[in-house]
Amino acid sequence: MTYLERIDYEEDESDYEKDESDYEEDESDYKEDEMRDEFLTDELPSDMLPGSDGLSKMVLKVPSVVDIVAHDLLKVPKATYMVADSEWHNGTRSDVLYVPRLAAQKALPPILIEVQLIINEPFMQKLVRYCQSVLLIHKVYPLVVVFCIDKVSTSNVMNKFKPVEEKPWMYALDHCDFWAKKCFLLSERTLLGHPLDGDVPHLMALALFLVEQAPSLQGHSRRDHPTIRQLYLYAIDLCKEELDRKKLFVEVIDVVCNNNMRILDKAKAVLSSVPGTSEAERHISSGLEYNRQVKRKYVTINEDDIPLEPLPSGSLKEREWQNTNERDDDLKFIVQYRENHVGKWSWVKCLEEAHAQDHCTRFATVEGIRTFYKRAIMN
Repeated sequence: MTYLERIDYEEDESDYEKDESDYEEDESDYKEDEMRDEFLTDELPSDMLPGSDGLSKMVLKVPSVVDIVAHDLLKVPKATYMVADSEWHNGTRSDVLYVPRLAAQKALPPILIEVQLIINEPFMQKLVRYCQSVLLIHKVYPLVVVFCIDKVSTSNVMNKFKPVEEKPWMYALDHCDFWAKKCFLLSERTLLGHPLDGDVPHLMALALFLVEQAPSLQGHSRRDHPTIRQLYLYAIDLCKEELDRKKLFVEVIDVVCNNNMRILDKAKAVLSSVPGTSEAERHISSGLEYNRQVKRKYVTINEDDIPLEPLPSGSLKEREWQNTNERDDDLKFIVQYRENHVGKWSWVKCLEEAHAQDHCTRFATVEGIRTFYKRAIMN
């Protein structure tokens, strides 16, 4: 009995047959003359490493990563699945959920993904409840993929998982009747002893990316593997966007607190000469202390006596709108450049021409512009 037969997926395979060439990377993308290594030593923040909650969810929601998981599990065409809401009616939230994009594909199972530090019985019980929530909403038992970052807590739990015959680097739970079609586990232990070469599935490379938790591509044991390289490009790009948002948030907090403290200081000075206002002064002092606490939490305190500061130019929504316009302009340039290009394609020349016309200025490397383009056309 084959791997897919054990999943009991009874759709006509011919309806979802995929030309494997669609999942093979364009060889030109990885030609040595275009592959730059500037990003090899770029380090991710310590709180946003592969396998961490925040970064893992962001990477797993990238459309091409959705395709990696869906194709390796079900051999479906690219863009068959999309990310769906994973917050449930009882207030709990799963990590990531994929569902079929089209109504005609609703017989395909949802794919529930969890990235978990330690696998133990309480986690497995929670996982069952997540799957029941998926079933309640989508009316189909989900496929479950668990990436274990640290370890499975006991042999009693681990022994319930067995290697998948055609994918020995991935284990499956013996029984998951009435809550999932199948539950798969990928961990350091399941991956151990299985070499990562150019022929292995992208899903295995994704697991190694998450489990190894290397802060940079240079520090990863399989840094030459194209999928690992691509995942680090996504991670660096996503972290930059997140750090930019955090930086803007800190700037706003800093300005608001500074202005509040100066206003309150002036009010306190005025009240100090007014009889019977001691209670008001106490409230103002409390407000000042609260502002100091907020600043200590987010920014370095600066008590200089300077005029009230304006907020950073542009609101969060305005900056997001501006960034969206910039991205649209960059994508439009790349598409037009590709359409008008004659001869052998080169991302190096595309980037140079983009910079010459003041486009794609956010990207300093070929990997940056190429990753941006691939992600943009998949959305």
